[in-house]
Amino acid sequence: MGPHRPNGGSMMPGVVAGFPRGALSIPSAPTEFILAQKGWDPLPYYIFEWQAPVSGSPPDGYRVYMRSNSGAYAVQAETTLTSVRVNGVSTGVKQDFYVTAWNSAGESPASNVVTELPS
Repeated sequence: MGPHRPNGGSMMPGVVAGFPRGALSIPSAPTEFILAQKGWDPLPYYIFEWQAPVSGSPPDGYRVYMRSNSGAYAVQAETTLTSVRVNGVSTGVKQDFYVTAWNSAGESPASNVVTELPS
């Protein structure tokens, strides 16, 4: 990619450390994913909260994934905020949740998993 400066920066205009200026990177995983509240309205719901990624490019949004009884994960909710309400959770069924951050560069790794058995 041409000559590079000793500190790793490129000598090519518009290129910084091998990446075009303005290039996005995938966000890191959101942290501190928690079940903040649960209730009925009239069906059961959960409210999840998390902290934004600490590295990578800023996310455009978040996806909360859910699986029931160790099945396959599927997107349950999308938001641009760091909290979301998930409606329609089933009672008496073990459910696992995690959140990812995404932008046009791609989707982050998963956060920690939260497991809940609604009653």
